[in-house]
Amino acid sequence: MRALLVNPASPYSFWSFDKICRMSGRRALIPPLGLLTAAALFPGSWQLRLSDLNARPITDADWDFADIVLFSGMLLQKKSLLELIAEARRRGKTVAVGGPYVTSLPQEAQEAGADVIVRGEGEDIIPELAADLATGTPKAVYTAGGRPAMTVSPLPRFDLLRLDDYATMSIQTSRGCPHDCEFCDIVNLYGKVPRYKEPQQVIAELDELYRLGWRNEVFFCDDNFIGNKKHARRLLDALIPWMKEHGEPFGFWTQASVDLGQDQELMDRMTAANFSTVFVGVESPDEATLERSHKLQNVKNPLADSLRAINRNGLSIIASFIMGFDGEEAGAGDRIVEFVEDVGLPQAMVNLMQILPNTRLWERMEQEGRLRPGDTCGDTVGLPLNFEPSRSTEELLREYRRTWRMLYDPAAYMGRLERFYTAMRPTRSAMRKGQQGNLTFEPEAAASTGNKKTRHAAPGYDGFRRKNPLRHFYYDARSLALLTWTYGVRSPARGAYWRAVHGVWKQNRSRLVLLFYGMAQGYNTMAYLRALDRKLSRYIDTISREPREDRPAGADH
Repeated sequence: MRALLVNPASPYSFWSFDKICRMSGRRALIPPLGLLTAAALFPGSWQLRLSDLNARPITDADWDFADIVLFSGMLLQKKSLLELIAEARRRGKTVAVGGPYVTSLPQEAQEAGADVIVRGEGEDIIPELAADLATGTPKAVYTAGGRPAMTVSPLPRFDLLRLDDYATMSIQTSRGCPHDCEFCDIVNLYGKVPRYKEPQQVIAELDELYRLGWRNEVFFCDDNFIGNKKHARRLLDALIPWMKEHGEPFGFWTQASVDLGQDQELMDRMTAANFSTVFVGVESPDEATLERSHKLQNVKNPLADSLRAINRNGLSIIASFIMGFDGEEAGAGDRIVEFVEDVGLPQAMVNLMQILPNTRLWERMEQEGRLRPGDTCGDTVGLPLNFEPSRSTEELLREYRRTWRMLYDPAAYMGRLERFYTAMRPTRSAMRKGQQGNLTFEPEAAASTGNKKTRHAAPGYDGFRRKNPLRHFYYDARSLALLTWTYGVRSPARGAYWRAVHGVWKQNRSRLVLLFYGMAQGYNTMAYLRALDRKLSRYIDTISREPREDRPAGADH
């Protein structure tokens, strides 16, 4: 059997990171890990081909190759997925669809023409699906009977990728989250009891990426890397020596809850393993809002103190906020900006509440008659709203637009970058040379590195230690020139740019490379915001001109 595995296109969004990808000569941010895992569950006799529309367009040769077309996608990819299903059916292909979107909302894919719907995690379903497809007797719907143990999850088929298309690779070590935030769909999709891979499974995946020649960033896409701190420590204890023995070929990113800031020893282990960045769901600086939405883990300890501790102990932060909570009062955006400035968080994203299918919030909104399911798109940073907010839609959107504008004013952004990276402790290599810093955990200095050079949590420029070093240097030098020209020469904020460079150089120069990475991320976000601002402005103008009785629900509260 010959199967084409297709990842639908994602619309332009905050997470596209298109400018970052272009700066590094890549086509897409991250590969479709779900499809790569699914591919490993099919029999070895099957011929498989991957088409990721976020990296390259699908070709006639791809379609002609396939007896069967397998799609997987998130809610955000709905439009592309439904179009692809229709095209596959037009070409006479058997179509099977799985992933988070159809697990939650299968009807639209069925109406588009899918022959098979796969709902739930694939480890216990795909072997049966493959056998039925081979005999030409597939069922219309396959539903997982439970939550498979992660210990049976196979090594993803990274060999199907064109590695140079991507800015980062991804691996997953756990599924599920012990928390139960009202607005989050993780518990619905993957359960409240986290399940984990064994450390040796994770090491095997890193071995495979290393064997294939990957020498760049790896994103641990766990919903909460520290959901079980005992497991996190076991995994880090395996990662640290592996990274040392292999010359630290990867830098790691992940998602973690804010209580990471209360555990310095765990943070030190993460940086020892070469984790550099964590995505943290802050959601709101208003404690009452957090309690109403059951984001209780964010009220156990002072939020600002926890985030400062993460910063101070060597980890960059992408902080996520949400506007549009029930009971939210006017000025929520101003309070977010004040909080971000007070803590000194450079990277902040502000979501506009999108009610996700089958969450407790979805059920409540449905019961209250405030849900607009037809507007559900999964884009938590864009439009449209798929519910009736508890305050005026127009007021909410104007405040949302103003919040983004204030956060990414270039001078304000450069000022936060300077404060963030001067507050961060020096790198380990700088501390070994005498710079002051505080560590509760330090791996044995005698760990073997053979003849390989070692990267230490971005102590300086490491492009020459990667695969194709001249290629990396070319793109990095071009990116530095672009940032300097854009912000250091042309921008009215050029004074803030040079103050940031000078400040970090004088006070914490081991973090200077991270400062420039932060500037590149800001450049990317500011480009996206120009498109988002135009979209918001058009929508606000539309609803402000409509007669009151014709406005979207919530617009005249």
